[in-house]
Amino acid sequence: MHTQILSLLPKSVLAVTISLTLTACLQSEQQDEQVTINKNPFPSTYQPLPNQDVLITNATILTGTGERID
Repeated sequence: MHTQILSLLPKSVLAVTISLTLTACLQSEQQDEQVTINKNPFPSTYQPLPNQDVLITNATILTGTGERID
């Protein structure tokens, strides 16, 4: 079927199509020789608060290991 389609097209149309396709693949502008990548584009602005003692009263604490503290 592919050869039937090609035989129906005039050779000039086929030549123009191939040349346009190859022209589109050409590199049209110069690219930078070396690209640098910022390994930390969004640096953290986190500043921890000063430590303060905390007293938890009248609460049940469930730990991540399944332990329950009353």
